[in-house]
Amino acid sequence: MIFTCMILLALDGDTKDCDDGRRVRLWGIDAPEIEQTGGTVAQEALGRFAGARATCEAKGRSYGRTVGKCKAIGVDMSCFLIGSGVAEEWIKFSGGAYSQ
Repeated sequence: MIFTCMILLALDGDTKDCDDGRRVRLWGIDAPEIEQTGGTVAQEALGRFAGARATCEAKGRSYGRTVGKCKAIGVDMSCFLIGSGVAEEWIKFSGGAYSQ
């Protein structure tokens, strides 16, 4: 299922809240939690997308959140966070999609 939403805020480095009430955990990555080392830096990196419209492909659910592969302003958000050095690919879920 594909959905779009406006990104309101980054809760941490891999979870965002949308204007439709949906909480989205980005697919295929792992970022530090807010209280961990690097957590606020990861949150700030994801927060750069606040106010942008995201198009996401729902990949499942986790802890009451939609897990989605999302793009905003033409950028794969997970790829951006990995490339920025604030998140790591979670190969268990991504299958190596970002290793290239």
